Amino acid sequence: RLASCSHLSADSPCGGAGNATYATGVDIDGEAWANPPSIGCDEIHGTVATGALSVEIRATYTTVAPGVVVALTGAIGGEASSSRWDFGDGTSLTNRPYASHVWRTTGDYTVQLWAYNASNPQGIIGTLVVHVLEQPVHYVALASKTPAAPYSSWSTAATNIQDAVEAATVPGALVLVSNGVYEAGGRLVASVANTNRVAVAQPLVVESVNGPAATVIRGYQVPGATNGASAVRCVYLTNGAALIGFTLTNGAAGAWPSGSGGGAWCESASALLSNCVITGNSSIEGGGAYFGRLVNCLLTGNSAQDGGGAHSSTLTNCTVTSNAASSGGGLYAAALDNCTVSQNRGQYGGGANESSMNNCLLTGNSADNYGGGAYS
Repeated sequence: RLASCSHLSADSPCGGAGNATYATGVDIDGEAWANPPSIGCDEIHGTVATGALSVEIRATYTTVAPGVVVALTGAIGGEASSSRWDFGDGTSLTNRPYASHVWRTTGDYTVQLWAYNASNPQGIIGTLVVHVLEQPVHYVALASKTPAAPYSSWSTAATNIQDAVEAATVPGALVLVSNGVYEAGGRLVASVANTNRVAVAQPLVVESVNGPAATVIRGYQVPGATNGASAVRCVYLTNGAALIGFTLTNGAAGAWPSGSGGGAWCESASALLSNCVITGNSSIEGGGAYFGRLVNCLLTGNSAQDGGGAHSSTLTNCTVTSNAASSGGGLYAAALDNCTVSQNRGQYGGGANESSMNNCLLTGNSADNYGGGAYS
């Protein structure tokens, strides 16, 4: 219930909820604090907010495929007492300077943000048009004879996944990948300071045609290396990106703090790994996966210092087996629902450490010190 990024709405629960001991000077508008004061930088003075207003809408994307989350910011100048969003599809929100919205059908949608105060009872409006297009498809085939950007047909398919990902400029586009072992090329992502075989840096769907048994993304581990030097991670996924139906294998990450997620490094839980086999990867944290939401995945034969299978990930209907780590042989700092955790080993928490589990089966795990099945 914020009228703008800096001003409270008249009915905000922050009104009168502060402590006079810590209120000094005046608020952001040069107005006196009440006693008790409001929480924040703005004191609520009923409907007396006056003066000129300006409104601007900023969006993460203005052209997307259906189903993509668009984050919106309302930049309201002046002292507003209330505000209202209209998303052009029959839905609205009030008093939210930050909003996000998803459009499910194609079309051009005019987003409106209204700001009000006593001087502008009819409101000042800012507008922005969001274009929602039919989902573009970009194709990848290892044996393609005539690759040509933007790889919009099988006859012009890219020969590596990264080329097609780079050509997919519309958030929510689909990169469709045919059978094969993809082990060439790589891209450095500054935020994780590691080379990735495939780096999906915007919210795209990367999906195989025939599933993980037929489609492999293979990283690189330096023989005999202990710190991941010159290693190549299998996949990097940004917020909102999805990888569906792949085997991720032989990936590794460099030294801490970038040494996380040998198989997959995800920006947050909004990145999705679905129907994937994650096997034979290594890193400092999360040998198989770091962060991300994993659904219907198999994690096996991965290793790490913390979280052999996964670290800080959310797993649903997954199997985590035969992984190893010093802390959390299978999982570390993870959240599991309807998962099987078996035959993992570690020093603390053979199956899992520092994790939450609901309706899960833990069997055949072992630990050198504490918690064969789970610790903490």
